[in-house]
Amino acid sequence: MTQIARKGVLGNKNSDGYKPHRIPNALKVIHGQTNPSLEVVMMTNDSQLEETISESKVEDIAGITCLYIPVKNVYESVKWYEKNLRCEPTSNNPVVPGMGISIMRFPDHNGQISEAGLRSTVPALFLITAKEASYNGERPAIACFTTPRIQEMFNRFKENGVNIVTEIPEDRPCGPNFSFCDPDGNLFELWQP
Repeated sequence: MTQIARKGVLGNKNSDGYKPHRIPNALKVIHGQTNPSLEVVMMTNDSQLEETISESKVEDIAGITCLYIPVKNVYESVKWYEKNLRCEPTSNNPVVPGMGISIMRFPDHNGQISEAGLRSTVPALFLITAKEASYNGERPAIACFTTPRIQEMFNRFKENGVNIVTEIPEDRPCGPNFSFCDPDGNLFELWQP
């Protein structure tokens, strides 16, 4: 490239005349951007460089993390679910006669038990005795949905007049959650891992 031609293309371009319009994903990661829902677009205007961040739509509900199953006898139910559905109790609740709750998880194709999270594909089963299930005098929740937007969902539910049963607790170790009812009184939980 001649010196005169080079002079005309320099400025916002590199020495070969290349002007990027998008930042490659590798550079986004190098600079600490790990959220795949954000797209950074570079636009040049002669002497000015602007970054526009456009957020793509993130789903409200990412999955179902658990199903609550009221049972008469948790100990006997654990044995039944292990034998028939091949799920395993977590180490949080020792399997002993008279137990009131057990969290059952399903192993993946490699036999590994995954932790609860935003993208869990198979929900855990919470086996609860009727006594434990009605600790607040209400029916137990049917299921717990996961979301990356708990506060936004809570605010929307309030605006829409949804029957919110519990507020979002502060400093909950396993992540914020709240309970709500549908129009028929079915109780659900919403959790952000």
